[in-house]
Amino acid sequence: MKKNIISILIVFLQIAMVIALIFLFGLNIKIEESWILIFTLIGSLIFSVYFHVITHELGHLIFGLMSGFQFVSFHFFSHLWYRDLHGKIKHQRHRQAGILGQALMKYPHDYHDDMPYFWYNAGGVIVNLIFAVISVVILYFNINGVVNVFFLMFFYMAMTFALGNGIPQKDSFNDARNIYTISKSKRIKKAFYDQLSMSHQLITTPVENIEIDNYLEDDISVGMVVGNNVINYYKALARGEQDQAWEIISKLYQNIDQIITPMQALIYSEYLTMVLLHENNIIKVINIFSSMKNNIETAILTVKDSPFLRAKYLYYKYYKPDDKKREKTLDTAYLTIKDSYQKGLKDISLNLLDAVVSFTIKEGTENV
Repeated sequence: MKKNIISILIVFLQIAMVIALIFLFGLNIKIEESWILIFTLIGSLIFSVYFHVITHELGHLIFGLMSGFQFVSFHFFSHLWYRDLHGKIKHQRHRQAGILGQALMKYPHDYHDDMPYFWYNAGGVIVNLIFAVISVVILYFNINGVVNVFFLMFFYMAMTFALGNGIPQKDSFNDARNIYTISKSKRIKKAFYDQLSMSHQLITTPVENIEIDNYLEDDISVGMVVGNNVINYYKALARGEQDQAWEIISKLYQNIDQIITPMQALIYSEYLTMVLLHENNIIKVINIFSSMKNNIETAILTVKDSPFLRAKYLYYKYYKPDDKKREKTLDTAYLTIKDSYQKGLKDISLNLLDAVVSFTIKEGTENV
């Protein structure tokens, strides 16, 4: 509820700023032809969204480099660029739930309490504000209706990204929230360090060989804490420690309402897998699907990432049986794992998928 109020206030603030600019500069926003107006509005909206997503992430990248961080990966909608084992920049198609863009970097030194974090996290908002100011300067010259409408929308979207990331909000991937939580807790700063280090290592290092702290007792309302717990879950599975993996994913699922919304579908997906493999409980799997929120179900059915595809396979096997969709999902899942840039998760992802498929085949054979 609090997030909804903040979001509404941000929208009203942006609208108020646009209106203020119109009256302050006496802007001409009259466009005679309605089709030109519609084309300008739609075109400026689409352009502005793409432009401000990529410049926001470039802001993180630039300010991160200036702070001493090193490039790991750059994610823009369904495109991903990453540095491989040999230091070469490679590109592949990759979509991640809840993320339009992401610039991941690593801190090249051992962790210490004075590790920089502010400018890397703040860089995106700073760049959005710079472009907001540039659009105001252009609007000052009041060129014509089309240009003014275009840059009013450009300004509006710049402020959407700046305020949306610059005002701390709990239930999202939020730069200001990261800065706030890191500044208040050395433990969260260590989680931030581990998250960046882990993201880099997973490109080449098997997950069972990655060493990060245990974050199961830390604040799971912080996205990076949840992410580190998920990696420890995969690590436990890869080491054959299924009870430990079950403990981690069960605790995350039991506290799902504390976890930021973009990560909830991931937890659901892994919990469904473990309910099947650890508890052998098909009825419970079906009940979880039947009580699932619409946004979680939508993520599972649309995101082409290994955990989601595994859950989608179970969805079409037990909840809404559809052999054709299930087989297509399985083919996509194997292809996704094969093409994943995170080599460190390949084996465990493949093993989990094979285990789920084997279980469903065995269960089907026993029921014949």
